[in-house]
Amino acid sequence: MSLIKDIVWGKKEVSSRLEFKYAMLRGEFAIMIILIGVFYTFIDLGHGVFVFLPWYGLMIGMSITAMFLNRRLQYTLSNIIILFLINFLVFLFADTDHPNGGIYFYFMTASMAGLILTSYYNLVTGIFFALLPIALAYLAFLADFHIIPPASYDTSMVRFNFLANLSISLLSTLFMLQFLLNRNSESELSLERQNELLGKTNKELDHFVYSVSHDLRAPLSSILGLTTIYDLATSEKEKASIVSMIRDRARTLDSFISEVLDYSRNTRVELKLQKVMVRELVDELLEGILHMNGAKEVAIDIQIAPDLSIATDRERIKVVLSNILSNAIYYRDPSKKSTLVIETEIQGGSMLIRIRDNGIGIKKEHLHRIFEMFYKAHDRAHGSGLGLYIVRETLHRLQGEVTVESTYAVGSTFTIRLPITPSVLAEGSAPVLVDSQVHS
Repeated sequence: MSLIKDIVWGKKEVSSRLEFKYAMLRGEFAIMIILIGVFYTFIDLGHGVFVFLPWYGLMIGMSITAMFLNRRLQYTLSNIIILFLINFLVFLFADTDHPNGGIYFYFMTASMAGLILTSYYNLVTGIFFALLPIALAYLAFLADFHIIPPASYDTSMVRFNFLANLSISLLSTLFMLQFLLNRNSESELSLERQNELLGKTNKELDHFVYSVSHDLRAPLSSILGLTTIYDLATSEKEKASIVSMIRDRARTLDSFISEVLDYSRNTRVELKLQKVMVRELVDELLEGILHMNGAKEVAIDIQIAPDLSIATDRERIKVVLSNILSNAIYYRDPSKKSTLVIETEIQGGSMLIRIRDNGIGIKKEHLHRIFEMFYKAHDRAHGSGLGLYIVRETLHRLQGEVTVESTYAVGSTFTIRLPITPSVLAEGSAPVLVDSQVHS
């Protein structure tokens, strides 16, 4: 299967699973036509029949052309070549071949092929190519054009042709039926997933609206209250203190709004793949969080090769790493020398990014809930409880996952897993590829 994929599709990435499946089906049709042409070439040569050889050559040559166009993403032209080739040659052979040779079986195969290959793009075109073989079958049966001279076959050859044509047409039809069944099954699974996602979204939306309204109003109410106190204050020192508190509340509000925007962006904005240098991105993020209180007191050890790169959505992976790194800084343990280790590892078909700290850790009873929306595992939690939820959902879009190991008062290790060669998922999903490998 991998060899056929390389022949039909090549090494290019898959942006749409449905487009990929139809391209594969189209290419497999072309391969089938080539094999049929080669098969009958050897059969006719073995029986001294040469009249059909040029047409077998046309079958093979045009099928190779259709495969080449299919690889170049010229799907419409590839469809037209394959379907006109099938219909013309089946009509040609039916008009000339022995009446008991079984060539008429191929009209059924051609009709189904026309409907499947073109109705996805245009229903009218699909109906046309589904009806065309029927019209040609009647024409070949009722009229004798004899475009090529009839071949002379003995009785055993006629019987062999009948069985071969019957077998090939039945297998081809079963192949197409299997494609339709798989597509129908995938459509049902996709619908089930969408219904599950809709139920999850509705549930989260209720929770989201309630929590957002609360978390937006709290700092705003605090700011309004502080402005009232400011108006009543008399000393400059007191006013400066109030202004500082207002600034802190405004920063809290700004941080929360940023998290809401990250959440919205992850659910609505399409994936955008680009080459990302992992070490460079980590350095950029660490430089950006140095303003955090206590950040300069943390000894940071980055164990990432400078040339390690990954093809992914830069903004999304930036959100993931930023949340985990800033948490590691914020939840440090002031009673000990704080450390933060960032390392990578290639494990099987995945790239791991581990972020290990020796901070205050997470109690065991909270570990299974920290990725829930608005959940806060610490009394000193400074955010809204959206950060780790956004991390999990963002990695889900990137076909990755995040896990955590933590011991209270000892520290935590967050492990991000991204696939090196992800499986082709539903339409709209994007592959993640690692350009170079490094071991910690």
